[in-house]
Amino acid sequence: AAHRAPHSAPRSPRTPPCQQPAMLLLLLSPAKTINAGAKVVAGAPKPTVPCFLSGAMRPVLHKARGLSQADIKASMGVSAPLAALNFERYRDWEALDELPAAAAFDGPAYKHLSAGGMSKEQISECQRKVRILSGLYGLLRPLDEIRPYRLEMGTKLPVGSKPTLAKYWQQHVSPALNEAFAAAPAGEPKVLVNTASKEYFDAVDVKALAEDVQLLTIKFPGPAVYAKQARGGICRYAVETKATTAEDLQGFKGQEGEWSFAGAEETPLFKGSDRTQVEYTFTRVGGGGSGGEKASGAKGGAKSGGKRKR
Repeated sequence: AAHRAPHSAPRSPRTPPCQQPAMLLLLLSPAKTINAGAKVVAGAPKPTVPCFLSGAMRPVLHKARGLSQADIKASMGVSAPLAALNFERYRDWEALDELPAAAAFDGPAYKHLSAGGMSKEQISECQRKVRILSGLYGLLRPLDEIRPYRLEMGTKLPVGSKPTLAKYWQQHVSPALNEAFAAAPAGEPKVLVNTASKEYFDAVDVKALAEDVQLLTIKFPGPAVYAKQARGGICRYAVETKATTAEDLQGFKGQEGEWSFAGAEETPLFKGSDRTQVEYTFTRVGGGGSGGEKASGAKGGAKSGGKRKR
């Protein structure tokens, strides 16, 4: 059940206590909409605390709470009623109820992740495998408790010396991901699966990823709504199948067999890099079209040439 918490436990700035050993992690964008009545399956593990709650999140929250209603409307590009709602949320922040992130976010990706329909075992697997990038919280696990908010990663909100939220979070998110992979058994493949939008994946500094971490970018060409559904769907698939390698994800077909693995390519991890990332493309059977949204690759990856089919 939703509840209020003081959010006062001390946190080490270097080693967030929430990191669990990981060989495969999937990154997902949050949703703009919050379901205030969200619930997870009965008997799910205890809710957890966001990694950066008492550390790196504080300056971001301070800046957000200092925004006027007009600031919110202009910087977030929202309607007057939404600006008023989010101004009130930040004003009354300490009084807001907390909700598990994967259940609270309410959009196409999260409907297809469907955390509320998972078994206790699946929720635990989801907690190990899925990470949600957030403009306010930085990096979330599915059971991390959050308060209703709106702060997209692309919002023009300088924090400290950093000109954007994405630049601010890069210095925290990549080390946290590296720590999770470092705790996994030595010699095992370590795969970071990017299903996030470019706006959110910009919060990951790919140059700072550990040498033994392979970046896998998932592409779902076609209309944006189908791409968003598929992003949540492939995270659900990884949970249900207990995927541990990149190849394990090739069997994803969607809820009704609407997606098909179309192939893999290697591209430079970033412009001028000798390291590579792998890109998986899935095509939508019987449709999909062009001009839709797709999961973002590492910056410079798709344009730096040298694509190699795999």
